[in-house]
Amino acid sequence: MGTVKVAIPMFGDNVSPRSDCASEMMIVEIKDGKIVGSETVTTAGMNEIRTFRMLVAKGVKTIVGGVMPGFCCRMAEAAGINIARIPSMPVSEIIEILKSGETLESFSRCGHQHRRGSGWGGKRRNLSGSGERNE
Repeated sequence: MGTVKVAIPMFGDNVSPRSDCASEMMIVEIKDGKIVGSETVTTAGMNEIRTFRMLVAKGVKTIVGGVMPGFCCRMAEAAGINIARIPSMPVSEIIEILKSGETLESFSRCGHQHRRGSGWGGKRRNLSGSGERNE
């Protein structure tokens, strides 16, 4: 299975629903199904650039967390760090999944299509004050 080094943005004992807002991250190194290293680092007060520099310096190859802004996704891609978006769940469950060698692909996609810019119920509001909705 090899070695996997991941960063898990935390909100208490759970994976943070917004990766960029987490005040701490657990960095876990797993080799052949066993934890060979683990540390919790504080990211409070660090901007995204400092956070990514720290993750690169620590050899992290994957961030397992919630929603992340496009800017952070582009920085991760440029740094060669993969992103696995997952719902908020206990960090201990994520560690067990990683130890088992199971892929996080099933957690990374929600299975439905997202639309951008549609707003309220898929229709744009008429801002003219007439109360009608634009189709």
